Parts: sequence; structure tokens; C-alpha cells
Amino acid sequence: MAGRDIQRQRDRVRRRAGDACRAASPRRLRAVVKTGGRLRDGLAAAVRKHGLAAQVSGEPPVFDLFFTDRPIVDYRATLTADRDRLTRFNRELLQRGVVKAVNKVYVSLAHTDRDVDDTLEIFDQALAAIAADA
Repeated sequence: MAGRDIQRQRDRVRRRAGDACRAASPRRLRAVVKTGGRLRDGLAAAVRKHGLAAQVSGEPPVFDLFFTDRPIVDYRATLTADRDRLTRFNRELLQRGVVKAVNKVYVSLAHTDRDVDDTLEIFDQALAAIAADA
């Protein structure tokens, strides 16, 4: 019985997510892409600034950081990433007030320009801490 309840709940979430996507206006979608682009590009710039072997991969609304010198072109390439460094990065972010999913950065309409500025500064601080230990 529990398995069916979980499946029903997942189905409801999928339907709601689909409804939300269909209801989103082009203006709102552009805003999420713009905000995500600033975050993604800023993270990539911070990686370069600190000379770390890492790749930022994904689309502006959903992306992540992989600590590897290999280009992320497929799933196998993600397996070359240093998961301990990613865990450290996530922990450094959390200690500074940024909550990031284990494997992704999710951008929403709730993120303001100030949020992006603050997050980019925290990305820089977290990567500086990691680079200092390298």
C-alpha cells in the first residue's frame, strides 16, 4: 500500500510541475534564465579566479559544479569529479548561508538581484577556502 501512495504522490507532483511550466509566462521564463545565467557564469568566473580544476555544467535555471579538469559532456564525465571537494563546497556554502542541493543549483523567480550578488560573493569565498587547501 505504501508503494502505491508514494507513486500517487509523485504523479501529483509531476502534474503540478507540468501545470506550473505551462502557466509560466515567457517574461518569467526569461527572468529565471537571466538570473541563472548570472549565477552560473559568476560561479565559472570564480572557479577560474581561484585556479581550480572544475567545470560548471548545465542550463542557467539548473546547473552544478564538478571538480574535474575534464569537460562534462556526458554522465561518465561526471564520474571523474572529486565528490569530496563538492561536499566541501556545499558545506562551505551552507556555513555562509547558501543552501544548495547536493548535486544542483536551482534558480527560481524568488531570487532577487541582491540574492545573486550575495550568492556570487559566497561562491567566491567558498572556492577561496577550497583553493587555500589545495
